[in-house]
Amino acid sequence: MVSLDMEVYKVKIDGKTKFMEKKAYDDLSKVEKEKVKAKKTIVAKGDLLTMDDIEAFDLGLSRKSVNNLKEALSFAGYLFRVLYCRTPLSHGRGNYL
Repeated sequence: MVSLDMEVYKVKIDGKTKFMEKKAYDDLSKVEKEKVKAKKTIVAKGDLLTMDDIEAFDLGLSRKSVNNLKEALSFAGYLFRVLYCRTPLSHGRGNYL
């Protein structure tokens, strides 16, 4: 979704980091705003959010960058095995792996 009117902040409140739209931040009570320890604009009004893998990790939107499917599956806790077929699938044998 793209909205030119949307602003997004990274806010540290009560020891937790949260992402908030401007409207949600503006709706905080005075007491809640006093608990805010840090506020950083992630997406300014009229901007489109773009980031690389390092920025996504730094913002807490990504847990890891991987180079291939094997690394991704391994990180997610899946067993990854490569199966080889001795005869080409086009020869009618080994159609079921």
